[in-house]
Amino acid sequence: ISPCPRQLTRAILLALWLLCTEGGLDVQPISADPQFVMAAAKDGSVYFSANGGYVWSLDRDLGIEIRSVYVFDDGSAVVAGGSCRKIMINLQVGNVVCDIYKRTALSNNTGTWSQSTLTVYDGTFQNINSLNSVTFCDSNVGFLVGSDSGILKSTNAGVTWAQLTPAISGSFNTIACALTSSTSSFVVVGGDAGLIAYSLDGGASWSRATTIFPTSSRFLAVFLRNGTGIAMAASDGV
Repeated sequence: ISPCPRQLTRAILLALWLLCTEGGLDVQPISADPQFVMAAAKDGSVYFSANGGYVWSLDRDLGIEIRSVYVFDDGSAVVAGGSCRKIMINLQVGNVVCDIYKRTALSNNTGTWSQSTLTVYDGTFQNINSLNSVTFCDSNVGFLVGSDSGILKSTNAGVTWAQLTPAISGSFNTIACALTSSTSSFVVVGGDAGLIAYSLDGGASWSRATTIFPTSSRFLAVFLRNGTGIAMAASDGV
């Protein structure tokens, strides 16, 4: 019998336990090493297992409201939650502080966490009150979405981020992407009020998809597989 179902079951059980006890949200395995699994809880705690889910250890308490985690094949990770907001210094707008953290690659099952920075700031940054979902198309290019029409993009594995300005407004809950060439990617976003939006050029421009779902639909998950997209809503179907 393959050990994969048992590993997935243990990961799911941990997620359910965190959901009931600490408001857990996300569990991610490393595709190159099915024995390593990382789980992030809503209270800011990040756990890892190096033996397929038999034993779990607290990796770090980040002190933020975690909503999403992405784990790379080398054991590095990006965690997002909380907000991304301008701060005031002497009554003037200063830097942008985002609740996004980057974990270095594994070394003896340990890694170092640091807060990611926003690289592009020209005074027009729009606050994102809720960072909801992070994903990566490859080992470098990734996207992060949130409320207030917030979309961020990273080209260096989540070390730094830049804000995009989509011509579509809404509260974005989930995102998926896939590379279409060495320089571009296909990106799909799901949000509230029946919103599905997509970009064919790596986030440079955006269009709203035509859906049959009512505005009461709240999309919480989107997936891309071999050119086919699947969107899952909290109500009104898939």
